[in-house]
Amino acid sequence: MADQQQLDLLRQGVPTWNAWRQKHSLSFQLDLSDAKLAETDLSGADLDEVNLSRTDFRKANLSKARLRGTNLFNANLSEANLSYANFSRADLNRANFYRAILRGASLGGTNLSYTSLSGADLREASFMRSWLWNTDLGGADLS
Repeated sequence: MADQQQLDLLRQGVPTWNAWRQKHSLSFQLDLSDAKLAETDLSGADLDEVNLSRTDFRKANLSKARLRGTNLFNANLSEANLSYANFSRADLNRANFYRAILRGASLGGTNLSYTSLSGADLREASFMRSWLWNTDLGGADLS
C-alpha cells in the first residue's frame, strides 16, 4: 500500500517531487503501490526504483518520465501517455497498456510477461533484451 507521505508529495506536483528526490538519500524503499493516479500529469517525473505495483495510471500523462527499475506489476496504464518514458529494467509483468501511447519509449531489459499492449502506439519504442513471454500485441502499432 502506498506511503501516504510520499503520495502527498507526488500530488504536490512533479517539480516538488523531483526536488525532494534529489535532496534526500534514497536508502529507503519508495512505495506508491495501489495508488489512484488516473488522469494525473506526471510528465518528467523521477519515479526510478519506485514500487508502483497495482497503481491506477489510466489516462495519466507520464511522458518523458523516468521509470527505470520500477515495479509496475499489475499496474493499469491504459490510455496513458508514456511517450519517451524510460522503463529500462522495469518489471511490467501483467501490466495493462491498452491503447497507451509508448512512442519512443525505452523498454530495454524489461519484463513484459503477460502484459497487454493491445492497441498501443509503440512506434519508435525500443525493446532490446526485453522479456515478451505471452505479451498481447494485438492491434499495436509497431511501425
